[in-house]
Amino acid sequence: MDGGGSFTLPRLVGLARVLEITGVDASIDAEQALAWGKVTAICEDGRAVEESVSMARRLSERSNSAFGIAKQLMTDAFDAPWESHLEKEKAGIAWSSGQRDGQEGVAAFLAKSKPVFGRCQEPR
Repeated sequence: MDGGGSFTLPRLVGLARVLEITGVDASIDAEQALAWGKVTAICEDGRAVEESVSMARRLSERSNSAFGIAKQLMTDAFDAPWESHLEKEKAGIAWSSGQRDGQEGVAAFLAKSKPVFGRCQEPR
């Protein structure tokens, strides 16, 4: 297994399943990958590019900076104790609230409107 699969796959599907996959070189079809949490969606043959573009568009409508923080928090959650994780979460929220996307999110929430993120993305 290469490309970090020995690190990420046990976290995605569990130790028992990853040992089965590697031990017997089991092929996994799309439905099984979905059931095991290796993928979040499957689509009909020939629609992968269209579905990927659709997902990319939905992601582009969200706050890139908030997603980056959330992704980092979720990745770190496997290795951090509860208390330090909560501190990182609090720091991420505080940082986000000072960014344009954070301010846009709060303003839209208060106005009961849809936020428009990404007008100007700050580097992390």
